[in-house]
Amino acid sequence: PSLCRQLKEHQKCVTLGDHLYRQCREELLVIDGQLDPHVWMDVALWIRCIDPIEWALSEKDPEHKAAFQKNGAELKAQLLKVHAQIYEQMQAVPESKRFLVTSHDAFNYFARRYLSTADELGSHSWKKRVAAPEGLSPDGQLTPRDIQEISAHIERYKVSVVFPESNVNQAALMKVLDVCQKRGHKVRIIDGSLYGDAMGESYAQMMLH
Repeated sequence: PSLCRQLKEHQKCVTLGDHLYRQCREELLVIDGQLDPHVWMDVALWIRCIDPIEWALSEKDPEHKAAFQKNGAELKAQLLKVHAQIYEQMQAVPESKRFLVTSHDAFNYFARRYLSTADELGSHSWKKRVAAPEGLSPDGQLTPRDIQEISAHIERYKVSVVFPESNVNQAALMKVLDVCQKRGHKVRIIDGSLYGDAMGESYAQMMLH
């Protein structure tokens, strides 16, 4: 908390999360009593951070305001295409297969925006589309109950693959797979990795990946 206060007070720091909290608080997710910070997993929501970046740069360097505005507009257009592409690809996956099990709880915004149905959005039942043995922070204490709950989720929705993350140890997922296999449910872990709290070459490429 003290570090957060220092950052907010720093003249060279723009807190994008605070901007989103003021502008669209109702769209932010609260998971287990905590604000879910993984907002960038919803491209359409993260696009709203472009404006405060543009404003801050223009204020500090007004001579190049037109360039910042041009670049901001181009980036919005690019990311809207990325958003549409992800939505189209994910919605093409059969509804019965559209479930995501990952290492830790970083994909709630992604699941809500791209994996859920219109009915699930209205009833807030989209949460069944995503599950993880570890919480919002991957360094939490994993309990046997956590493993049992995710294993039961995998069996209930007949999930056949789970996805590791690039910067999270796979130990938790391996424990889940072991429990599932002992129960006779076949499930495998993919060879590649998702990016949750880590990024590839660019934000757009990370999301498309």
